[in-house]
Amino acid sequence: HLLLILSLNYAEASKLAPFGYFEIVSNIIIGYVYFNDFPNKWIWLGLFFIITSGIYISLNENKTERKKYNAIN
Repeated sequence: HLLLILSLNYAEASKLAPFGYFEIVSNIIIGYVYFNDFPNKWIWLGLFFIITSGIYISLNENKTERKKYNAIN
């Protein structure tokens, strides 16, 4: 988490946001190892929607930036 915060000095928050989803994976592992708790199907479905929407937004912003860059040059 600390490294993600420090990375904000080098890139925009919108580009780094999808990397925050890696925290979800570590939280699932910690929850299973220490608390013997594993997500049910509804949690997996919610995670799927959260992660796919983040990826979609990230890809959409990259396309928009490329169009702006190509229009300028």
